[in-house]
Amino acid sequence: MTRADVAAGLGRLGIAAGETVFFHSSLRSLGHVDGGADAVVDGVADAVGPLGTVAVPTFTLLGRVGPFGSWYDHEQSPSTVGAITETLRRRPGAIRSVHPIHSVAALGRRATALTAGHLLAHGRVSPWCDAAFAWGSPFDLLARWNAWYVLLGVTYNVQTIMHYVEAIVADAVVQRAPPAARGAVVAGIRRWGTPGVWASLDRVRLGEAIQARGAYAVTGIGAATVRAAPFQTVLGHSLDVVLGDPAAWLNPPFREWMGAPPAPRAVLAAYTAPEGVPPLDPPGGGAGVSCAGNVALP
Repeated sequence: MTRADVAAGLGRLGIAAGETVFFHSSLRSLGHVDGGADAVVDGVADAVGPLGTVAVPTFTLLGRVGPFGSWYDHEQSPSTVGAITETLRRRPGAIRSVHPIHSVAALGRRATALTAGHLLAHGRVSPWCDAAFAWGSPFDLLARWNAWYVLLGVTYNVQTIMHYVEAIVADAVVQRAPPAARGAVVAGIRRWGTPGVWASLDRVRLGEAIQARGAYAVTGIGAATVRAAPFQTVLGHSLDVVLGDPAAWLNPPFREWMGAPPAPRAVLAAYTAPEGVPPLDPPGGGAGVSCAGNVALP
């Protein structure tokens, strides 16, 4: 396996020069790679060229003890989701977004734009503080840009994009509520350390369901199976499946909180529009909860 093999494989999936790619990865799944994790990063960068952007999750999923964010040092906390992601994070020129759990690191033309707003993103309530998948977060931008979403040698279990689906479904319910009722609607959502409702989608089952609809293109790179699709394709199929049959996918407390499901195509159109769905509350206001309180900032 070489970097050229990685680039060629991504090309077979339809990824071209100038595009933005976000990928989950397993180095071990590829077999022996000449150059290791660095060669994989180089291969993805080769696929999108000098005008493209390469992004990876640099999530902090271990050692989360204490008040929210107290475990996270922006410069020193390693990515806990694979050697390739940590290799990219440490690359000269890589930029990491600021979030105690769901940070993203990127290289290339759009790296600054993708990562800069994460710390102050706000307005979409979630269990991981309101910045995780909020308006202006990396996942929000990747969805609006219709970037490529790639599973490089990993299972559907790592599809963090399904957390984004959960976040926008919850936000769509909040957005449609009358202004006077929104506080009560927001209060029902689970927060870090507090009870409440959340969609909690089964990522493996949902991955299999959307793949049955043809969501992902599939190829082999080395010993790995690699799946890829534009963000909006994955979101569209996921929303159609989940909101088309809420009883099969959403837990009873969430369904009761939600009421009638939002129309899946309307949710997709709204949240992937060029400007997305801006938050209802200003930064630091309303129901917003800062992610920065205990974070060692750069």
